[in-house]
Amino acid sequence: MRSKFTTLLTIAVAVSVITIIIGNFSWTNSSSANRDAQERKKRNLKDEVLTVIDAAPEEVDAEKKAARIKKNKRFNKSKRASLLEETKDGEYAGTFLESPPPPPLPTNSDLIVVGSIQRRQPYLSENVTSVYTEFTVHIEEILKNHISSPVYSFEPLTMNREGGAIRMPNGRVFGYLVAPIGSMPEVGKRYVLFLQYEAERDYKLVVGYELTDTRIIPLEDFADREPLLNLTEAQFLSLLKQKMSQTQPEKEN
Repeated sequence: MRSKFTTLLTIAVAVSVITIIIGNFSWTNSSSANRDAQERKKRNLKDEVLTVIDAAPEEVDAEKKAARIKKNKRFNKSKRASLLEETKDGEYAGTFLESPPPPPLPTNSDLIVVGSIQRRQPYLSENVTSVYTEFTVHIEEILKNHISSPVYSFEPLTMNREGGAIRMPNGRVFGYLVAPIGSMPEVGKRYVLFLQYEAERDYKLVVGYELTDTRIIPLEDFADREPLLNLTEAQFLSLLKQKMSQTQPEKEN
């Protein structure tokens, strides 16, 4: 297990990098909407990603228990990865996004839906090297369905995002963050969700946008989302559907 010094050093590096990202992020539009979005970025880590949630009760059904163990293993880091240590006072462990940032509108996603979050539950990986959060989504509209594993609006959708904070039954808390992803979807709010197929009836959240009465708010903290910030829901969905219609012929060929 890594030493406390290494853990604190990792935390310091992660916080420093995220602070630099936020500090160097300049907005060309100084409207109150953009200022609100910038302030929201500063709240993400503590209030949205690292909200501590109690661990779910252990599955009693043998089949469901086996499925959960199998899923937890999917989120294991390599054998060389350090075990997570208990976190206190807002501390956390974490890593950085290894792949290139996803585009603002990844229309090549396996599944694109409009929906609201009904449940948010963190889980610890099987080898205690990471935390992932599982969401249950009520689908309002399916903009693009997965061909080989379609979803239906009358069924709840399960999606996952790496990161989160979990309180175990013994009281220990583990917090984990992937920077600079940004925030987690919140229960009761509506989103446009771009998803990647992972396993049967199970999807990974790639990109998400919160839908409000006045504008859309990206979940990911990347500068190329800036031109979308002041769009209304109707404008955003219109733009998305236009982009999807432009890319559809290329995918069929």
